[in-house]
Amino acid sequence: MLQIVMVGGPSGVGKTRMIDRLLQQEVQFCRPRSYTTRPRRADEANSEYEHLSREEFNQLERSGAFVTVDEVYGHRYAMAFKSLEDLAKNGRIPIKEIHPQHHAKLKHLLPGALSVVLMPEDTEQFWSKEQRCTIGLDRERVVRTDEDWEFYRQVGPQTHPIDVVLSVDTRESVDVLVGKFLRAVHELIPAPVDESDVERQNRCGYDLIADEFSDEKRITTANFHYLSAGFFRDEIARLAQPGCSVLDLGTGRGHLVPILEGSGAHTFLADLSSRMLSLVHCRPDTEKICSAASSLPFPGGTLDLVVSSLADPFLRTPAISEVNRVLKAQGSWAFTSPSRIWSDALRKSSGIPQGMTKFVHSSGQDAEVYSFTYHDAELRELLTSCGYILDRFVVARGRQLTGQRISPALIQAAVQLQMEFGDLPILQMVVARKHQ
Repeated sequence: MLQIVMVGGPSGVGKTRMIDRLLQQEVQFCRPRSYTTRPRRADEANSEYEHLSREEFNQLERSGAFVTVDEVYGHRYAMAFKSLEDLAKNGRIPIKEIHPQHHAKLKHLLPGALSVVLMPEDTEQFWSKEQRCTIGLDRERVVRTDEDWEFYRQVGPQTHPIDVVLSVDTRESVDVLVGKFLRAVHELIPAPVDESDVERQNRCGYDLIADEFSDEKRITTANFHYLSAGFFRDEIARLAQPGCSVLDLGTGRGHLVPILEGSGAHTFLADLSSRMLSLVHCRPDTEKICSAASSLPFPGGTLDLVVSSLADPFLRTPAISEVNRVLKAQGSWAFTSPSRIWSDALRKSSGIPQGMTKFVHSSGQDAEVYSFTYHDAELRELLTSCGYILDRFVVARGRQLTGQRISPALIQAAVQLQMEFGDLPILQMVVARKHQ
C-alpha cells in the first residue's frame, strides 16, 4: 500500500506549486494534516497545519503520535501517524513536501512510502539565481540555504533511497510539471482520476438529483444564483449579440436560458446529465446537447461566447482547454465557481474530500459529484496557463446576501473559519477571453 509520496527539491524548484496544482486536478491526492509551533499567518485560515503551543507539541511527541519531527528557524514541525491512517481509510494518497534527508527514516517507518526529488535541469544557473535571492536575508537563512544547496549537489539514488528524480525546467508552466510528475510515477501509484471517471460520477450524481436541483429545494444554489444574477445579465447583454453563437455549458435546470434566449443569439444548451436537460424549458430553436465539457461536439473556433453558471463540476484543465478550443479568436467564457475558501472549510468539517461535494436526495440517496474549486490566485493562474486573458474577476461575499434566506452550509463554513459571514468569499465570477 502506498502510504505517502514524499516530494523533495531545493527551494524555488517548484515542488509546492506542483503539489498545489496536483491537489486541484487529481482528487485522490491530499496533503496530510501536520502540526507546528509556528504562529498562524494572516493567510492561513484554511491551512494544512494544526498550530500548537510548544507544550502541546511536546506532549504529542512524547506520546509517539508523530512520524517525524523537524525544526526550522526556531519552529517545530511534525506529521502524525493518524493523519496518514485517516487518508488511507478514505482511499486517498498523502503527498507532502519533505526534505530528502528524512526520506530514509520515513521509508523505514512507512515501507510503502515513495521518494520523489525535483532537480533543476541547469543546476548552476538555478543556484546563481537563488544566491541573488538571498541578498538581504538574515545570516541564519543564508547559511541554511548554502547548506541545503551543498546537500542537493550530492543527493541522488546512489546516496539516498530516492525512487524518482525529476529533471525540471523552471521556465515551464506548472501544468507541464504536473504532467511530468504523473508520467514519471504512473507505474508506482494508483492511476489518477481521468475524465471518464469524472464524467461517470457526475452523470450518475446529477441524474439522481436532477428533479430536486431547484432554487426552492437547494438553498446554497439559490444563494449562488442570487449573487450572480447581475453578473450574467450584464455580461450576456455585452457579449451575446444577435446572431452570434452562444453555448450554455453545464446548463443544469436552465437558470440562464431566459436571459440567453432574450439576447437574440443562436443558443446551444449542453449538459452531461440527460435528466437535467429533459427538465429544461426552452424554445424549439434552442438546441440541447448531452455532452461532457471535455469533449464538446463543435469544430474549433466556432463559438462567440460560452457561459457556465457554476462550472465547478468540470473546472479542470481538460474542460478549460476544450472551451478555449471551441471559442473564436477573442471569444469569451463567462462563468461562476464557488470559492475554495469556504468550500474547503465545509468539506473538512463534513468529512467530504477536496474536489468532491454531496447532495442528499429526499429518498435518502447520496449524489456524490466532483467539484473543483480554487483560491483566487490559483484560478487566475490556471486560466492563464490554458490560454486565456482575464477581463473580469469578481468575488461575491456574504454581505451581498443581506435580506436573503442564507444556506446553512455557508454559515457553517464561516463558523469553521472563525470569520464574519459578511466577509466570507462565496462565489467567483469570471470573464476569460481566448488569447489569440
